[in-house]
Amino acid sequence: MWARLNDSHKKDLRAYLDRHLPSTSSMYGNFLAAGLRYRPLYMRSGIYYGYYDDECLAGVVGIYNDGNIMVHMSCDDGKDAVAHIIKSPVHHSVWGLNGWWPDREDIKKPNLVMDERTLVIMVKDKGVSLDETQAMALERIDQKRMNKRYFAVIKQCLWEGFGFDSRRSDIKRRIKERTKLEPYWLVYSNKKPIGQIHIQAMTTKYGYIGGVCTLRSQRKKGYGTRAVIAACRYIEKQGRKAALSVSEANRSAVAMYEKIGFKSVGKMKVYMREREFKGDENQ
Repeated sequence: MWARLNDSHKKDLRAYLDRHLPSTSSMYGNFLAAGLRYRPLYMRSGIYYGYYDDECLAGVVGIYNDGNIMVHMSCDDGKDAVAHIIKSPVHHSVWGLNGWWPDREDIKKPNLVMDERTLVIMVKDKGVSLDETQAMALERIDQKRMNKRYFAVIKQCLWEGFGFDSRRSDIKRRIKERTKLEPYWLVYSNKKPIGQIHIQAMTTKYGYIGGVCTLRSQRKKGYGTRAVIAACRYIEKQGRKAALSVSEANRSAVAMYEKIGFKSVGKMKVYMREREFKGDENQ
């Protein structure tokens, strides 16, 4: 049966997440950053539920403060009860990390319309060498004092790229909660910030890249490719493989990652709250 996990389950949870990388990378990052202790003011803090099959962890649900719910199942027996766990919390998205999600009708809420999306999980082949001259210089900002310029470009990137109308407080928490090995970078052109990229999670095997976006006015100039190459270099220097997920519908982005050396290794299914503008990444 499903039960809430606590500190005594840390070893089991970490072993489960390790076994199912890279699809569990996002959950792994949240777990490493916040642990199993619930902290209401911390975006990556959450509540974990685990499903045990013959005393072995066989499914995990993470419910996070930022409105995301992540589900990973390795056992069919626990699927029926997942909807009951995630139906009551307020959320804006439900992620089926290994391609499975509960029936949308089972988690439907009044006045909440959810879009269905598919994301491709990609891993870069370490055997594919990178042209280091193509890497951009990135500015790490999570360990610096924030200024208005940082907030302005990140807010615009989150809106144009992903359709998130983020508040200043959300952006501040998003950046300041990074761990030592999870940089949040700004991308620059002619000394002006024109994009962002960050390490969403640094696991035992993978560096998981997130938030890749350049401003609309600066696209089609190769900045995104060069920023991803720089992030891959950073990850490989840490002894990990680069991984990421991208909207299956965003063929230009998928093609860009394939050109760098990424290959598809699986898919995620996502329910995300419908909004007027979904962001270019999700088209």
